[in-house]
Amino acid sequence: MIFLILTLFVFSMDLYLKNQIEQADQSDFPKTLSENRLILTRMHNKGMFMNLLDKHPLLTKILPGGACLLVLCFYIPLLFEKGRLLLKLGLSLLAGGALSNLSDHLIRGYVVDYIYVPWKFLKKIVFNLADAAVFLGVLLCTLSELLRKQ
Repeated sequence: MIFLILTLFVFSMDLYLKNQIEQADQSDFPKTLSENRLILTRMHNKGMFMNLLDKHPLLTKILPGGACLLVLCFYIPLLFEKGRLLLKLGLSLLAGGALSNLSDHLIRGYVVDYIYVPWKFLKKIVFNLADAAVFLGVLLCTLSELLRKQ
């Protein structure tokens, strides 16, 4: 049950933050939150990661939709098994983030990105909480499987 709550938390918190960002006045951005380490901004991403496929709006709905379906088909039955907590944690984060971004694509036609970290390899990337949850979820799932094989 805790894993479903985590999935719903990531999903709803990200949608809440996206709505707050969308309702704010454009003149509020960019907004520095911690000595130029974390900046809030507003960007509409019509594609996927770094605007990939932004010229193909149908694909930006079909591909994430299919990925969400695959994740959920694996995640939901796993919830009824004992153990594999790290994998369940990873899939909870992954599902919540993926569903939030998918709902943006389906409802808005774009994903709202709002976090900018001007640091080394992140300098060209604006992302959101859902993206961070997907990334962390994939890392935890990978770590879970690597540890399981040892």
